[in-house]
Amino acid sequence: MSIIFSKITLPTTFMLFALSAQASIYGNDNRKDLFETSNDIQLLARSTVTLMRTDELTPLENSFKYRDQINTHGKEGELQVGEPFYSQPSHSYCSGTLIAPNVVLTATHCIQYIPATQTAFVFDYKMENSSDFKQEISKDNVYYGKSIVFDIYDQSDFMLVILDRNVVGREPIHFNPDAVNTPIGTSVFIIHYPSGLPAKFSDDAEISSTYYEKQGNYPAFKHDLDTFGGSSGAPIFDSNTHLMIGMLTMGEKDFKKNLFNKQYHEAHYTKLNYKKHEIGAFLNASILKKIPN
Repeated sequence: MSIIFSKITLPTTFMLFALSAQASIYGNDNRKDLFETSNDIQLLARSTVTLMRTDELTPLENSFKYRDQINTHGKEGELQVGEPFYSQPSHSYCSGTLIAPNVVLTATHCIQYIPATQTAFVFDYKMENSSDFKQEISKDNVYYGKSIVFDIYDQSDFMLVILDRNVVGREPIHFNPDAVNTPIGTSVFIIHYPSGLPAKFSDDAEISSTYYEKQGNYPAFKHDLDTFGGSSGAPIFDSNTHLMIGMLTMGEKDFKKNLFNKQYHEAHYTKLNYKKHEIGAFLNASILKKIPN
């Protein structure tokens, strides 16, 4: 089946399957909402961003209102009742990181079909508690792509997006300039927006191997973080230093279909027996050289 991208009116869930590299669950599902995490993690999350189509937001006088959503994440994705976060909203399709006052780092494939100039970069897209999601968001939390910078690693999946203005009240994320030398076995965590859900934190994972991705011409690593489509472009952190060391690029299949009821459920893989890991791309100090003055 082919998908035509000239008309970007597809439901968010379909955009996730079309735009985002696949990923999955390893062992137990370790995804948590931000309100369940420490203050340190919540502070880091303030410098992460999710990408949305501009029609997901309705402008009001001093704020934006999220698109009224008839279906939840579970219903829109045809998931089995009881799947994690079934009743939460799903508005976005990729993740990113603020690395300069007006620059976001994300995955190139996130911008491939929806231009940056037609994308809203939204901060503080999160659950307030287990049932409370605020339908309105401050205009200071919403930005738009102005231009893009290519060739971070030649043909790699890194993309820098220059925003329409400096981000208010948030510090750019700190990363390890020597990230490529991060040793195998290092514990890692990720702050991401899987399946377009409000921000999630995943940990209990480690780097299992490192290698050079010849096709994309960049240093990469394999890991077992629990991620999904929509997590693409998200920052991966060293659990010990809390410095960003890489960005999620691709992974295993997200959902499997139940042949009996035709509904989908998360694709689970055991920690010790899976065909391949999720893929992350190491950051490099050369990224800084690409940031426009």
